[in-house]
Amino acid sequence: MPEEAFKVHGFTSEFLRSKETFDKVADEFLEFIQNKKIIIHNASFDLGFLNHELKLIRKNEVKRDNIIDSLEVARNKFPGSSNSLDALCRRFSIDLSRRKKHNALLDCELLREVYINLIDAKEPKLIFSNENVTTNLKNKNIDNKDYCKIVIKPTEEELKLHKEFLKKELKKNYY
Repeated sequence: MPEEAFKVHGFTSEFLRSKETFDKVADEFLEFIQNKKIIIHNASFDLGFLNHELKLIRKNEVKRDNIIDSLEVARNKFPGSSNSLDALCRRFSIDLSRRKKHNALLDCELLREVYINLIDAKEPKLIFSNENVTTNLKNKNIDNKDYCKIVIKPTEEELKLHKEFLKKELKKNYY
């Protein structure tokens, strides 16, 4: 295992010796993805490697029309911003604490959360706090102020007026 690769994913040669090679699992993989849309972050990078390996074992390449590239979606939604998977996780308040090395399974979990947020299929996580907004953003690793709301507590006078209003409305509507 080259040292550079080990630094990225942490897999040793000893660990990989007991794993099946791609040519042994390729058919199962291709069957699994058949007729499905696949979400990949920076698809051209991953597809280059994947299709090269498929070509080496004389299998059909994965077609681009079956791919949703979340990097392209992010670039269209946030032009000019950093749209790496880590940056998008921070933007959407997705926990990155488990991400020590590049790990495909963890990256899939993170990408699932990112994609749900990219296509607005999920309500954003709101952070309610009376702390200074900037401090709150910094402490929560959030780079989008739209996701942080300050709680404004009513004054004693406002609470008193509210109670009087409710009493008046209840009497008017129920007596």
